[in-house]
Amino acid sequence: MKIFIDSEMPLKDIRQLTDLVVQGKQATAEKRQAIVEHHLKELEKKQAELKKQVAFMNGFIKTYQQMEKESDE
Repeated sequence: MKIFIDSEMPLKDIRQLTDLVVQGKQATAEKRQAIVEHHLKELEKKQAELKKQVAFMNGFIKTYQQMEKESDE
């Protein structure tokens, strides 16, 4: 379950996954898959937001680098 914790999966979802495994791996596979897929979608949203933030910060760095370059001329 460490991998779920590392992925920042909410503890309630981890608990639910654990409970479902105890109920039977085959019988609960569909429910467990749905929980994991939902969390994956949340991670993908975070990833997209982080990508935007990184691009925004890189824009600042490029601006500052250009300012340095111009002041050296």
